[in-house]
Order: sequence, then structure tokens, then C-alpha cells
Amino acid sequence: MFEFVEYCKGLYDRGNIIHLSDLPEVYDSEAHVSCFSFSEDVLDYVNNKKSVAGYRGPVHVREFLIDIDYKDDLRVARQYAVRIIDNMIRKFRIPRKSIGAYFSGGKGFHLTVHPTAVGIPDGEAHTNAKYLAQRFAYGIPGGAVDFHVYKRLGLIRLPNSRHKSGKFKVQLSLEAIHTWPIDKILAYAESPKIRFELDPCESPVITDVGVIPEFTKQSYHSKMFGKPCIVAMKCGENIPHGYRDEVALRLVSYMMNVEGNTPEMTFAAMMEWLKKVDNTKLTPEKIQEKINRNGEYTFGCDDHVMQFFCVGCPCKK
Repeated sequence: MFEFVEYCKGLYDRGNIIHLSDLPEVYDSEAHVSCFSFSEDVLDYVNNKKSVAGYRGPVHVREFLIDIDYKDDLRVARQYAVRIIDNMIRKFRIPRKSIGAYFSGGKGFHLTVHPTAVGIPDGEAHTNAKYLAQRFAYGIPGGAVDFHVYKRLGLIRLPNSRHKSGKFKVQLSLEAIHTWPIDKILAYAESPKIRFELDPCESPVITDVGVIPEFTKQSYHSKMFGKPCIVAMKCGENIPHGYRDEVALRLVSYMMNVEGNTPEMTFAAMMEWLKKVDNTKLTPEKIQEKINRNGEYTFGCDDHVMQFFCVGCPCKK
């Protein structure tokens, strides 16, 4: 039923609706495709409107995806991609053979999951897909995951299309994305590569994805879960260089001003956090200094560090 997609040779070349079977395998230029597929209704809409803009029809997840990048640092982007893959396998029990990985050809990686593994219902599938991506990426800095692709008309780069960098978007094995040096990945992307299919699942591994919680500041930011930005910062394992001192200051502020911890409790918690932060110049003395002057600082959702670590927080619409 959902057999049509939007095919774009550039991000501004919109409104070209084609059948899935007409997508070419290799491209020698920029090429994008809609993240979700459409029913035949989209043909009538585009014929009448002469544009795809404003389309509100049902959509289908033909391949669940997550778009990851981090500025111009492929090593950090790969680190985040690997962590999300590990979350999928260990926490959500998604079979390895149902997970795909791509180097985007630019500054990041794309992860895919066979749609039979996630069981996202048709209709408002883009909203459900965003919710699931947030679950997979929980604990990853929000600035590293592109949640803009989860729009009804969102676009993603096509496999084997050429990025403006000159590299191609190429599929990688899970072993390759985990172990290959970045230089080897870049060399591999010099030309298009044969794709391999993901294995379907007999039944969805995740069965509750169609039930989206009614997010509110009060319910989502409960003591059970905490703010997503705070959860990501508390993980400590994937905090980029240049952010660690700033993150420590915000954690101290949150622990004391929001959670109500005493200075002694905050210091003990921050010592445990330091153990998880790699190659940091932060010392117990510096942490104590932040605790001593904590009353001077408060941070809200408009703070640039809080925003960087935010993963689809409902405070920011």
C-alpha cells in the first residue's frame, strides 16, 4: 500500500514522487529520499498542489533510521553510533542481522533497523519513529542525533549517493563500524559499494512503540527519569572535550538546587561521575569549588550546554 517515496537530487529539488521500485542503485551526485513512504494518495495531492509541501497523509516506516553526526569529528560520531547499536542489541534485544550501518559520506553515520523488528504502525509513523529514536539514543547528547528527519516529509541521503565531500554513502558491517579505523572507512567510501539486506523478524521485538506517552514537563521530568539532558550528562561516558567543566557545573547546580542534595551528597555523587569521564582535567578540588559557589548559578532549557545534551525534550518544541 505504501509504495511511493519522494526522490530528490538536491535538498531543494522537491515534489518528485516515484515508485519504490524506480529508485536507482547508484548515484554520481547528491541524492535524497523521503524517510517514510506514502500511499497513492500522495500522487493526487502533488498533481493538484504541484508540490509536496503541506501533505498530511499517512506514512509508513520502510526502514527505521537514526542520523548521527558530531560537528566535524567522525571519531566522536562513530563512538555515539556504536553506543546506540549496543543499546539496540543489549537493551532492546534487536537481532544484530536486523541492524544496518552506513557512513554518510560526510561527517556522520546512519543506522537502520528492519521495520519488522520495531513494529511501528502506519499513519503517524514519523511521530512514533521519533519516540523510538529517543529511546534508542537515551544518554547520547541530543546535539549528536538529528531529530529533524522524523517529519512526515523528512529526507535522508540515499545509499551509494555522492556527498559534496566527494565520498559516497556506503553500507558498513557492524564489525566495520565498531573496529575499522576512520581512515579505512573514508577510503572505503571512495566508490559505491554493494548493499546487503537486513534480516526481517518474525514478530516485532518492540511491541509498545505505538503507545506514545503524553509528554508534559511535569510527567517527563519526574524524579524517576529526570531531564533527558541531565540524564545524558550524568552518564559521563560520552562527554566531548570542551564540555566537561561546563557539564560538571550544571550537574552540581542540578543536584543541589533541584534534587535538594546536601554539599556532601553532591560531592560524593560527583566523585562517582568523575570515574566515568575519560581524560578529564577535573579534580576533586575543582568539583568542591563548584559546590562552594553553586548558589551563584542556575541553568534553564535555553542554556547552550543543556540544549546540546537534550534528546527530544518536550520543553523545547
